[in-house]
Amino acid sequence: MKDFDFSTLPASNEEAFIEYEAWARRQYESDMSNDRNAAINNDQYGNYIGSYQPERHYVQSILAFIDECGLTLEVSDISEYRGGDFEQAFSDFQSKVHYMRQRFLIRKGRIDT
Repeated sequence: MKDFDFSTLPASNEEAFIEYEAWARRQYESDMSNDRNAAINNDQYGNYIGSYQPERHYVQSILAFIDECGLTLEVSDISEYRGGDFEQAFSDFQSKVHYMRQRFLIRKGRIDT
């Protein structure tokens, strides 16, 4: 994951979250694609057997931002979960982050009009 220039973020923590999460998601999607295409992370049948490192990095990045900015978002640190437990927890994590991002976008849109 590339370094992020935090000095470019808006002053509002909610607007900053919208921008930072979009950046972190793009980085995650790129890293995840590379991770899944690496032969070392797939068994002989093409099943993924990697460590879900891109997902774990995304989770940790989002949690660090939430904690540092004092945002209230009901998500847990799932980065230590394993296997199927991690897959389900990551899906739930993404859903909660998406929900919060949408709330902030709606709020911003209503304030700006």
